[in-house]
Amino acid sequence: MAERIFWGCIIAICVLMSIITTEWMFNDYLEHQTATLITIEQRQRNQGERGLPMPVLVICPKNPDSLKYNLILKDINRRLPRMDRVTIGRLISFAIAGGRF
Repeated sequence: MAERIFWGCIIAICVLMSIITTEWMFNDYLEHQTATLITIEQRQRNQGERGLPMPVLVICPKNPDSLKYNLILKDINRRLPRMDRVTIGRLISFAIAGGRF
């Protein structure tokens, strides 16, 4: 019975402290409010278009197995002939990892 009273007191103290801490945090939040001003302006573009540009849509393969490593290697080697195979391999690995495959 004494053990139940002890743990009941511990739980009551923890609940009381959590209520007090929540009240302190809520009061601190109310005392330190911030104001945010958001202004939306519509600007003309140089081409004479009005409004915002349309978003870009990029379609990428969902799995790395669909990538043809040898074709990519040949394409990079053709476009950047002075780059060695190790650097090209690292570039492809970085592109795949950066693409979150």
